[in-house]
Amino acid sequence: SNPFTKNLGAKLTIGLRAEDAEPLDLWVPYVYWQPEFLRFLEVVRLAGAATRDLQPRLVVTEADIQDSLQQLPETDQPIAIIHPTAGDPRRRWPLERFAPGADYLAQKGMRVCLVGANNREAAAEIISRMENPAVNLAGILSLEGLAGLIKRCALLLSNDSGPLHMAAAIGAPSVGL
Repeated sequence: SNPFTKNLGAKLTIGLRAEDAEPLDLWVPYVYWQPEFLRFLEVVRLAGAATRDLQPRLVVTEADIQDSLQQLPETDQPIAIIHPTAGDPRRRWPLERFAPGADYLAQKGMRVCLVGANNREAAAEIISRMENPAVNLAGILSLEGLAGLIKRCALLLSNDSGPLHMAAAIGAPSVGL
């Protein structure tokens, strides 16, 4: 019997397990470089559940849309979102390369918005390098507001990060760098 069963009163323990962790009754190895949703699907499969679709889906609510509209009101311009950072520096396209792409989208008539939870300075740096105007929403949007904005966008340009995965789950057109 493992210690978790005693402490939790569980008849069976199921989950992810790192090499140095206490054993579980049923487990799959924790693999760091694996998409989160696949990692969790492996765990629920151990419990007997199955899925028909490996592509995560995210439903955007009207409240999410309204949250985004508070920060970026509707206009007739299509929205291009740029998310210029990522948690792992190796997955980041250089900041100075975003400005020409953002300018191109602006010249095509798009309203360029930069987003991100902790990258207001990075967004400001990109905007300072641009020839066209852009909106800095980095550090301003809630997660729900970001989902609403992604739902409204014509394109999201992003490093391999959370907003890129959100766009895929929402079904928004996106380009991952």
